[in-house]
Amino acid sequence: MKRAKLPINARAARIANEKLMAKTGGKALNPGSSADAPLREQWLKDYAAAGGKVEEANTSTNSVKSAIQSCPLRHIDLQYRHVDGTPVAGAQYVVLSHTGKRLHQGTLDANGKAHITGVQSHVTSFQFYFHKDPATYTPLKKPSAQPQAEPVRGIFDEILDWIWGTLQGDFNKDPSLSQIAVNTVLGLIPVVDQALDLRDIIAGLKDIIEYYMEDSKHQDAHEDVLGLDYELWLWLNVFIIALGCIPELGSVIKGVLKALIVFLTDAGKKAGDLSPEQLQKLWGMLVKVLNHFGKGNAHQWLKEFPSKFEGWMATATSKIKACLDTIQELIQKAEEYTNKQLVKWVLEEKQLNDVKKSLQTIKTAVQKAYSRLDAMKQQVNKWIREQVEKMLPGKHISPQSGATSTAGHSSPNVRDQKATPPPDKLPEHPHQKKLRTPKHGDSDGGPGQWAKSPKRGKGVAYQEQVTGIERGTEYSVPANTKSGKVLFDGYKDGKLIDAKDWNKWPIPDKDFSTQSVLSDARKQVQAAKGVPIEWHVSDKGSADLVRSIFKESNLKGIKVIHTPKP
Repeated sequence: MKRAKLPINARAARIANEKLMAKTGGKALNPGSSADAPLREQWLKDYAAAGGKVEEANTSTNSVKSAIQSCPLRHIDLQYRHVDGTPVAGAQYVVLSHTGKRLHQGTLDANGKAHITGVQSHVTSFQFYFHKDPATYTPLKKPSAQPQAEPVRGIFDEILDWIWGTLQGDFNKDPSLSQIAVNTVLGLIPVVDQALDLRDIIAGLKDIIEYYMEDSKHQDAHEDVLGLDYELWLWLNVFIIALGCIPELGSVIKGVLKALIVFLTDAGKKAGDLSPEQLQKLWGMLVKVLNHFGKGNAHQWLKEFPSKFEGWMATATSKIKACLDTIQELIQKAEEYTNKQLVKWVLEEKQLNDVKKSLQTIKTAVQKAYSRLDAMKQQVNKWIREQVEKMLPGKHISPQSGATSTAGHSSPNVRDQKATPPPDKLPEHPHQKKLRTPKHGDSDGGPGQWAKSPKRGKGVAYQEQVTGIERGTEYSVPANTKSGKVLFDGYKDGKLIDAKDWNKWPIPDKDFSTQSVLSDARKQVQAAKGVPIEWHVSDKGSADLVRSIFKESNLKGIKVIHTPKP
C-alpha cells in the first residue's frame, strides 16, 4: 500500500482533487469504504504524476483523506433582484471563470436565488450574470389622461392665444381688440371630451405650422439634426410626444426614444456609426430607462421594439390628426368671428383684410401639415426603426465578480437591477438656425442695404435668434437724420426687423425710457416710408407695455411681437 508523503504538496493535491471531483461529481471519498479503494489508488497516481511524493505504508486512507480535506469543497450563492427589491424569479444564471470558461449554469428559484454546491476547491472567485428573465416586461408607471372640461378649455385658450398672437400687429389701432376677440371666440366653442395629453402634441404642431409659414429661403436656413432635415426633425419631436400619449406604454416608448436620441446627439453619430463599445453603453442605458418605468425582461422588450413600432406609430398618427382637426376647427371659428363680428369694430378695411390674410396664411400652413402627415410618418417610422435595429447588436450583459463560500461561511452574491430616468427633453441646439452673412451693399429688395454694424451691443444672441443674421451686419435705411440713416437688425419677407431683448422694461435708465423708445420708433417709421416694421420683444410683459405706449401715442407702422428666447 502507498500513501502521500507528508508534507502534502498543495499543487499536486489540487490537481488530483480536480480529477477526483470530475469523476465523483464533487462527492467526497469515504475513507472506510472498500468501494472507494480504486478511487483512492487513482488519486495517488494522479498526485504522484503532478509532482507529489508517495511512500509505502500499511494504509493510505489517512493521507488521502488529509490531502483531500486540505482543499475542501466550496459553494456559490446567487441572488437577483428588481429595482424595487422583489426577486427576479426563474431567470437563468451563468457562472464563468476569469478566463471566460463556463463553470455552472441553471435557473433561479422563486425567490430569485440559486445555491450551487460541489464547486472545485481551488475556485475562490468567479464572474456571473443573469439572463432570460421569463417575466414579460410590464410598465408600472402609467400616465393619466382622463378627459376633464376645465383643462381642455385651457388647451383652447392656448391655441387661440397663439392664433390671435400672430395677428397682434393687425390691431395697431386698438390692440385691446385681440383680447376681446379671444374671449368672444372662446364663448362660441363647446367643450368636448378631449384627452389632456393633446396639449403637448398641439405645442409641437405649432412649431411645424410656423415652419410651414416661412418662405423657402428661411426654411433652408435651419440646421440639419442627426442627418435629418429640420422639417423631419420637427415631425420626429411631435411623433415622440404623440407616442408618449399611448395608454400604459406611452411613457416607456417616449422615454426610450428620448434617451436614444440624446445619446446619438451627444455622440454626434447615427446608431449604425457607433463603435461596439458605444452600442453596448447605449444598450445598457436603455435597459436602465426601462427598469425605471417597469420590470420584466427589458432586453426582450428592446428586441421586439422594431416589430411593434409600426402599430404604435399608427396610434400616434391618429392622435396627431385629432390635434390638427382641433386647430383647424378653431381657425374656422376665428374666420367666422372675423367675418361676422370683427368687422363691426375694425374701422379700416385694410386692417380687416390684413387679419383675413394672416388667418389664411395659418390655415394654409395647417393644410400643409395635413398633407405632409403620412409622408412624415413613414420617414419617422423608417428612421427610428433603423436606429433601434442597428443598436440590437449592442445587446450586452456585463458579468459581475463574485466569491465562493465554504461551509459555515456563506456570502451571497447579489445583483440588483439598475434604473435611470430618461432625459427631461430632447437637445436644445436643433432649434437654432444657420446664421447668414449677407453681402454688404445688397438690398435684398428692401428700402436700404446691408452694412457693417458700427458696434456689437447687448442682446447679440437674441438678435441672431430673431433675424438669422450673424452680428456685425445690420440693415441700413436712408433717412433724414444727422447720420443720414436708420439701422435695423434685419430685413426679411418684405419687413424691417428689430430685436428687443428687454426682460424688464421700462427700467430707470435714459436709454430705455419711454420717450427714448418712442423717439427711436418714430425715426424708424419715417425712414421705412410704409415698409412694415416688426419689433420682436423677448419678454411678454414688455411687449404688452410697448403696444400700450404705441397706442396711447397713436404711433402706427410697427408690429410688436412677443418672441421668447429658447
